[in-house]
Amino acid sequence: MGKLVVSDTNIFIDLIDMGLLGDFFLLPFDISTVDFVIRELNKTGQRDSVMAFEARKRLSIVKFTTTEIEDIYNLKQLACGNVSFQDCAIWFCAKKYSACILTGDKALTNNARADHIEVRGLLYVLDQIVQYGIVPPHLVADKLEELFGKNRRLPEEDVKDLVLKWRSLTTK
Repeated sequence: MGKLVVSDTNIFIDLIDMGLLGDFFLLPFDISTVDFVIRELNKTGQRDSVMAFEARKRLSIVKFTTTEIEDIYNLKQLACGNVSFQDCAIWFCAKKYSACILTGDKALTNNARADHIEVRGLLYVLDQIVQYGIVPPHLVADKLEELFGKNRRLPEEDVKDLVLKWRSLTTK
């Protein structure tokens, strides 16, 4: 059994855009998400791409009881900032199963960390893909630069540092 992680929508979308979704599922993680995240995958093919990994038993999709949904609403009421119900469902799930959250959402990150839950983002996932030798570092660096060129929400200095690190691994 690997590290238990609960993924947010934005992680799946970025990995799909980068062509690295399948590589993510090769990591030694027990990957899960919540059913509300699956519903957020709206663009053509996104939902099917992710659901293919559930069919292969590489992804667990958590569904909630009525009581748990009430607990998630209560968590949302206590949350600071603009946290969606879907975010609170991920937070609730991570708390329930002592899992790490994978997200790029700042409000979710802040609330979960205040609740002593480990939170990591896309850059962590990409670094794990490189560290485990799943994809060569130069290819991940190229894909990250391409994503960053289209989507500037990632921390620029961290992106630059990782790209430099991965490029130096290639030249050794």
